[in-house]
Amino acid sequence: MLVDDHPLMLRGLHALLSSHADVSVVAQVSDATQVTSCLRQMRPQVMVLDLMMPEHNGFDVMANLAQEHSPPRVVVLTMMNESGYVRRALALGAMGYVLKNAASTELLEAVLCVARGEIYLGSGLAGDGYPAPGARDLPPDDDPFNSLTRRELEILRLVADGLTNNEVAVRLAIGVRTVETHRANVMRKLNLRSHRDLIRLAIARKLIELE
Repeated sequence: MLVDDHPLMLRGLHALLSSHADVSVVAQVSDATQVTSCLRQMRPQVMVLDLMMPEHNGFDVMANLAQEHSPPRVVVLTMMNESGYVRRALALGAMGYVLKNAASTELLEAVLCVARGEIYLGSGLAGDGYPAPGARDLPPDDDPFNSLTRRELEILRLVADGLTNNEVAVRLAIGVRTVETHRANVMRKLNLRSHRDLIRLAIARKLIELE
């Protein structure tokens, strides 16, 4: 089962994985809110899951999987290479973690390994701060920044870059009220009290740069 909000990515993943004789793609989901109903119908053995999606991120999806009677084994496929993301994903039950800029063969290898019940960490995830393969006794990463959805990250970056709520709404083709809601969620999740705090955080997290 493939879960990614980019249709082009889904098509590419489907073509890659379906080319292997031992892999059958039974479902493709671009909306995280549809994951539960789809997996209950298709019962996939393995889920390839993007982390940063609008509305509900991959961490939310993995947390919900814990409520399922027979959840699939999860391979995270993401651009997020920070150790905190890896640790949190493993703590939530992921068995594989692969970066989107890795060789395509890595994802296929990860799916096959995870299907066998093995842990797979892709290249570029070795070194200080990263969990060793097989590490399962990790507490969830408590950095609230990691709880932001991709839409919230987009709005955080644009607002910190000086755009008004109206300008953000036009840029992202969404309603102003939606922007306001996401912005309020960012402020609440990160315990920010002012626009200045928001800008400081965006600079510290390298979402924007000072000229």
